[in-house]
Amino acid sequence: MRRLFCVVMALCAALAVVAPTTAAADEGGNGGDEGGHSCPSSKPVQLRHAGTTMCFPTIQSAVNAANSGDQVVAQPHIYDENVTIPVGKDNITVRSLKGPEDTRIVGNLNGSSTESVVEIDASSVRLGGPNGRTGFTIENGAAAANPASFDLHGVGIGFDGGITTGVQVTGNHIQNIAGPEPLPLTGFGRVDGVAATNATQAAIRWNEVGPISAALPAGSSNVFGYGVIFFGSNSQPAIGFNAIHDISVTGPCPGTGALGVAINDATSGATVSGNAVWNVLADCAAAGISSGAPGVPLSITDNVVADVSSNASPSQAAGIALKGSGATVTASGNLLTHDNAGVAVLAPLSSTTHINHNDFSRNPIGVYNQADPNLDATLNYWGCSDGPGAPGCDTVVDVAPGHTTYIPFLTQSIRHHGENGSPGDAG
Repeated sequence: MRRLFCVVMALCAALAVVAPTTAAADEGGNGGDEGGHSCPSSKPVQLRHAGTTMCFPTIQSAVNAANSGDQVVAQPHIYDENVTIPVGKDNITVRSLKGPEDTRIVGNLNGSSTESVVEIDASSVRLGGPNGRTGFTIENGAAAANPASFDLHGVGIGFDGGITTGVQVTGNHIQNIAGPEPLPLTGFGRVDGVAATNATQAAIRWNEVGPISAALPAGSSNVFGYGVIFFGSNSQPAIGFNAIHDISVTGPCPGTGALGVAINDATSGATVSGNAVWNVLADCAAAGISSGAPGVPLSITDNVVADVSSNASPSQAAGIALKGSGATVTASGNLLTHDNAGVAVLAPLSSTTHINHNDFSRNPIGVYNQADPNLDATLNYWGCSDGPGAPGCDTVVDVAPGHTTYIPFLTQSIRHHGENGSPGDAG
């Protein structure tokens, strides 16, 4: 399930020359191991433009020179820099030549404000490549400071105040954004792998995100760790086929938490599909996939969410936590296992909410319904053939005014049998 990424241990020589040099390129502008000539070690970043390849000392210097349609291709190296793709640099690709195992971007985020190792403020930008072949390892090498407020992002999208469209983050390994070790943090802040705001049709796919961790001293609160978060105003994001793991926040409760994927605020039309999320741990709130976006449609399908736990109540730790209301919410085809609760419903949902055709397995609670008076959780498999409450099955917990309908239920796992199982009519 988990793609393994190697770590480059030796630092490359310092880059001293800023001006680009020109390297011979084969047809199509390829260089290095793709058929052309590589750039020298002093200028390891290729800018492929109109059939030619120029060489630059840093990723940022190549981005600064790029035009629409260009590719910035980084040869294997450790790049000690923060990278910004600013407004106006639309329709460029920034990727590695050989993938995240050999190519690292190590940022310097001190935690004094909103900071990203890679910030994307332009539209139609691709960071990385499909299926993990030409992305980067992205991490923070600095020890974060202790300001009153901060946001630390591995990849930040749309933070300059404009609207970005069609950004793709694919095939990267994003980790250790609070620094190389869990650090004591105070005040309000976020520590996350990917964060987006003011983004339309952003796609976060085929990445490995984690570990992401933060540790708070006694008396501190309001620090949250995320694998992927959309907050503010976003439209139609797609979060798919990512491996998101080891998201942890230790610290006092309430006011702290760890979340694998979070769809918050006015984020509409989100699709969260085909992800593997595991080891999401917190002293307080924890969720594999969470919706805090009221009144907007959301689809959560075909994910595996495992080992989500906290030291708080079951409502604070769930494979899927639903807080939004008033629009179509679909949670189907998911495998929820070894979580404190498989699904927690923390606000009244609409009549068009569908929690059906999921596999609940080995959770102390399958569905924890805190708030919805008419929750439809029919046609799910509860870990055994006899339905909720039977020996070996997950349970359903209704907290007034919650009421959950779970009959008919499925008597076979939808994942093991490839279909919807067989309905049962007794609980």
